[in-house]
Amino acid sequence: MGRWFLADIVDVGEGGMCLIAAEEQSLAPGQWLLMDLRAHPGFGQLRMRAQLRWLTRARFALTFGVAFEAPLKELPVLSVERRKQRRDPNQEDWAFAEEREPALS
Repeated sequence: MGRWFLADIVDVGEGGMCLIAAEEQSLAPGQWLLMDLRAHPGFGQLRMRAQLRWLTRARFALTFGVAFEAPLKELPVLSVERRKQRRDPNQEDWAFAEEREPALS
């Protein structure tokens, strides 16, 4: 499992979503991702597994589509997160706590 990175939701449907990330990531179609959804309580869950289906790389962004491991029962209401500074999720308290926890098999 790699480090966390930020991505903005472009579109969401019952079976998956399209995201955009400002930083280059080493991703490949077919790869499974663990998404942290704490910024969007409308999903009704903290984490969700999804499989990378496609990606498009550009100089300024990475756009990618994922298929959820299990379809959503209903579409979530997305929350808007406004910050003055770009954050690194790997530097947040919840990420530090997870690093200290023993890996689950």
